[in-house]
Amino acid sequence: MSRFLYCSVSCMLLTTLLTGCDSPDSLYESNVSSTGASILFEASLPHGESTLTVASAVFENGQPEPLIGGDLIQISAESGQIYLDNERYQENYYAGQLQLNNANSNIQLEIVHDAQGARAGRWYPTDEVLVDTEGSELVGYTASVTLPDLVEIIAPQPDLIYTSRGDEFTLEWTGSPSDRMSLVSFNICYSSQGDSLGWVKTFDIADTQSYTVSISQLIPDEETIETAGNAQNVLTGLIQGIFEIYFEALTFGLYEAEDVRFDDFNLTYCELDIKLVRKKDGTLGEGVSGGGAIGSTSDSVSMEYRP
Repeated sequence: MSRFLYCSVSCMLLTTLLTGCDSPDSLYESNVSSTGASILFEASLPHGESTLTVASAVFENGQPEPLIGGDLIQISAESGQIYLDNERYQENYYAGQLQLNNANSNIQLEIVHDAQGARAGRWYPTDEVLVDTEGSELVGYTASVTLPDLVEIIAPQPDLIYTSRGDEFTLEWTGSPSDRMSLVSFNICYSSQGDSLGWVKTFDIADTQSYTVSISQLIPDEETIETAGNAQNVLTGLIQGIFEIYFEALTFGLYEAEDVRFDDFNLTYCELDIKLVRKKDGTLGEGVSGGGAIGSTSDSVSMEYRP
């Protein structure tokens, strides 16, 4: 039976919905205030794309706060606006995508009250049985971000094959430095028995357009790893420090962290998807007690390890 915990749907969501990864900093869970409203907000744009992916989470008095009664998260940019939805996610997590005409646009989040809009997609006609309650105390809270300079990986070339854990490669990239940068490696290894094992490694690095990585940093040898990666410090973009919660939501509750002795795994080859994520801090609006906002851009390169 495969030990690989990343089902194809969740892998796709992880790599398209959320492009960043971070150690606990400006969006870390500890920034969620124990009093008042907290908003976590990220807008992310991968290299070569014009579709902005946006994710957010809302907390009240330190606790998850799902939006009900017609309250919605509205995202606006120069190109238009959307409402985020939480159909596939944790009750207070919301996500969506917006076509972006200008990467320099200001991206604005606002909690609004729209009873009709909140009914969109329901099975019953949205013009029937409409009971419009008043908006909650969250209505009117805002956050905003702008994106950092676009990042483009120019080396190494994609699909290179490395044969030794001692092999090194140097990442080179373009674009002006921003507040922070992270390197994220999504790793899948396969055994001769057909089993597979997946995990994530993350590093905070300087945005200096060059960084050398050894395969040994990404592929463990004789050590125990957790299949979700270093879950205490890993979050793929949105909420720093609560990766396990979000990963569980993306895998529809099927995810459980599992300690695995890598030296017990009869490794045949590994696929590595390396991402660089450049981040720029945004701002929270008046009255928001905690949380954080980040605009991010990213690029990725794939390679293989075949010992």
